[in-house]
Amino acid sequence: NILTIGTVSTLIKAIYTPGQYTCSAGTYLAANSATCSTCPAGSYCLGGSYTFNQNINQGITGACAKGSYSAAGASECTACQPSGAAGAGGTTSAEGATSCNASCGKSNVSTWNTATWSANTVSNSCTISTCASGYVLSSNTCIVSSPYGSYQCKNKSVGTAPYAMTYTGNCTVSGDSTNWKIKFTTSGTLKFAAAKNIDVFLVGGGGSGANGANACGGGGGYTTTQKNITISGNTNYSITVGSGGAGIGWSTVRSNSGTASSAFGYSAAGGGSATRGTSTDPSAVGKGGNGGSGGGGAKKSGGSNGSNGQSYYGDNGTGCASNGGCKLNGGTCTNTREFCESSGDIYSGGGSGLSFTTGTTGGGGRGGNGAYNSCSNCGGTANTGGGGGATYFDGSSGAGGSGIVIIRNKR
Repeated sequence: NILTIGTVSTLIKAIYTPGQYTCSAGTYLAANSATCSTCPAGSYCLGGSYTFNQNINQGITGACAKGSYSAAGASECTACQPSGAAGAGGTTSAEGATSCNASCGKSNVSTWNTATWSANTVSNSCTISTCASGYVLSSNTCIVSSPYGSYQCKNKSVGTAPYAMTYTGNCTVSGDSTNWKIKFTTSGTLKFAAAKNIDVFLVGGGGSGANGANACGGGGGYTTTQKNITISGNTNYSITVGSGGAGIGWSTVRSNSGTASSAFGYSAAGGGSATRGTSTDPSAVGKGGNGGSGGGGAKKSGGSNGSNGQSYYGDNGTGCASNGGCKLNGGTCTNTREFCESSGDIYSGGGSGLSFTTGTTGGGGRGGNGAYNSCSNCGGTANTGGGGGATYFDGSSGAGGSGIVIIRNKR
């Protein structure tokens, strides 16, 4: 089928009959054309006879279904194969891995489950078998396997959905692919895409300080550490961050205890409440709150790292080193350090007391200061479980600091 015009010969890819054109497999008749064109990549063309049409392409049999692909000039689509097979994407064509991932709308795939695929059908499910290194399979999608790479909390998100970790409250994430840590600072619901082995550290909210003469400090929240917990993927876990006890006015004798923090079936109680003494008898003192660290007696500092608060007239609160209230793997922990480890940050400082006019400094672990005629720095620090400091004025005493829940990879 060679047409000679002058001295130029042109190959015509169609067999002409009046108004009819026959295209071979892998080609089609484009609109307003009298020659056959190569079938585009991603489609297949079976070939056939067509009538000239100015507006319609003829002979593109269909687009390749999900789970299959084609190069330009194909008469059929090729089912995607596991990436580990010969050639890119398990084929001898360079389109293999890239085209198959795009065809399925997926990425970061290591191997596909091809048993559910057949070319040129709409029933392909593009079922992933395994994911590339650093990714895990979740709902037939390969997602980043660790929370520091892809996560969403109420206050911050990193990466894009689908996330490796979601949390409906506030959180902070730190660490790297070897050792990571997540601090949950408000209550919420946690879900990981894949199962995890974790350690958890909980701190209850601190108790508030008393208000009045010879008032005592609130107890720091108790702590609980539980190591090597297995949590399931795609499962909701409720996390409660304990609240600090509210401060009180001078007309109220006893302050408020903090509330418990809880997660994964474990809990840490809130720090205890405190009372005041009388204005007429310096020895008629109140009582500091018990807790992770004890609240301080009148004009005495709160305890730190599990110790008792300092005593004025035997009015101090006790800490977990003596009251046994802090837990480690079902036993006791005598300090309030993170995960009950010597290098961990200190939490749960006891609030401090005051006499008639003299306040003292709160316990380490961010317990509140005692304060006269004001409440300057008298509250326990948020998310430390610090006890509130005592006050003596017509206002509120130091509130307890809220607790916290911290998890990390099992160590």
